[in-house]
Amino acid sequence: MKLTTFLVAALIVVSSACSEKHLDASQVPTVVKDSFEKKYPTATNVEWIKEGSSKVIYEAEFKMDGKEITAEFSETGEFLEEE
Repeated sequence: MKLTTFLVAALIVVSSACSEKHLDASQVPTVVKDSFEKKYPTATNVEWIKEGSSKVIYEAEFKMDGKEITAEFSETGEFLEEE
């Protein structure tokens, strides 16, 4: 039973890691970057991550006003959430 639980947990971790990819800004769709820059015009140190396989989400990790912020956008540039 413990082995089964461990294997299920390992599968979840591996599958979630496989659906995340770090991107160069040039790989992010223009509509997503435009939406990001409009919402966060003073952001610095922006790093992009592409998440998901069936539903793609672009996640920007950045600094603004001395804070570290994460924001998520859809493929169409729609702002989804800020953490």
